[in-house]
Amino acid sequence: IVKSKIICTFVIMKTKSPFVMLLSGIPMSGKSTWIRENYPDTLTISRDELVMEVAGTRDYNLAFKTVDQKIVDKLLVKRITEAATKKVDVIIDMTNLSRKVRVKNLSYFSDDYYKVAVVLPILDSAEYKRRNDFRSVNENKFIPPFVITNMMNSFVLPIEDEGFDKIILV
Repeated sequence: IVKSKIICTFVIMKTKSPFVMLLSGIPMSGKSTWIRENYPDTLTISRDELVMEVAGTRDYNLAFKTVDQKIVDKLLVKRITEAATKKVDVIIDMTNLSRKVRVKNLSYFSDDYYKVAVVLPILDSAEYKRRNDFRSVNENKFIPPFVITNMMNSFVLPIEDEGFDKIILV
């Protein structure tokens, strides 16, 4: 009998350390909220936060339009590498929609890391619209609906052979 590493849950209890947790989900699916509610004190690396940091503004729309994405990518790799080198618990708060991206992000972490994927649900289009409208007004962050649709269509669920010790479906 093969024991599956995939579990469905809403809360993670204590996990092994050091751990790396890759969140996987469409924008506005609740990744950052899930982190705040479950792991508020864990180092979190968010590409969206890095976009605003490099651009020097909390206006995400402006930052995304003006920032040099290659600089953001280099900083992202630097932060992930630093966390892996220090052997600290870390959460990667990005969409991580494809196998290729997830495998690349996990590759920075040695075998002594406990590797967890947390998969957020795909919501209905009305909920994405509601969340997008809210974020546009309250966070100055808007994602065009066609981008959301394209991401939903390209999303591939994580599987164990990508290198995960556990996969959690929220």
